[in-house]
Amino acid sequence: MGDRGVRRPVRNPRGRRRVRRALRAAGWNAGLIAAGLALLAGAGELWLRSTVPFMTPSIPRAFVPGVGLVGKPGAEVRATNRLDFWQVSRFNREGFLDREPPRTEPAADVCHVTVIGDSFVEALQVPIAAKLHVRLEVLASRRPGSPHVTTSAFGRAGTGQVAQLAYYDEFARKRAPGLIVLVFFRSMRRVGDRGVRPSAIVSPVDGMPGAASRFRGPDAAGRFGAAGAERRRWFVASAGGAVVHD
Repeated sequence: MGDRGVRRPVRNPRGRRRVRRALRAAGWNAGLIAAGLALLAGAGELWLRSTVPFMTPSIPRAFVPGVGLVGKPGAEVRATNRLDFWQVSRFNREGFLDREPPRTEPAADVCHVTVIGDSFVEALQVPIAAKLHVRLEVLASRRPGSPHVTTSAFGRAGTGQVAQLAYYDEFARKRAPGLIVLVFFRSMRRVGDRGVRPSAIVSPVDGMPGAASRFRGPDAAGRFGAAGAERRRWFVASAGGAVVHD
């Protein structure tokens, strides 16, 4: 009689089994979803690795006293915008994206052309064979009656003429260039103009007319006028149309 007032829990084994089955099914579903996501991520990773060589650019730099930053000699350069170009190059022993400089002075019958500038000369986005100065050398070699023309380039992104003058003093002067091409880009401020416009000073090395106002130095034009002036007319006369300036 004392147990009649106590309510005992109603046991429902079928309900418990249903709950366990539902939990088990939910666990399987979650596992399958996680496995599918992992497979999808793995497939995406494999696709990216097969189509995209790298995602992180690497441009090692080194400091040269009296010059400033140049490329780290011999270092590998990886340049990309993560969209449409992935370029791997290597700095030469002077720290520029160019062919290795010759260890001997140019022969007397060679006209050497030096190109100096900023990112448009450094051209991280393209292989060395496609750079401005290399293509200029190829074009000159195809021109009938042209002298033997060799080229070199000294450029770094973000530099101006003050820094580029140091490139000539430290590196380019010893090449005894017969012609110097200074490449720079100026912003357009007039209404209706867009972007930047390429410009260049093309001058023989016995003086750069108009350069003194652009190169902030007391003897800027004269310092570009180093040895090799006697060879300048060969290139100008035979391949004068290969270099264009505005």
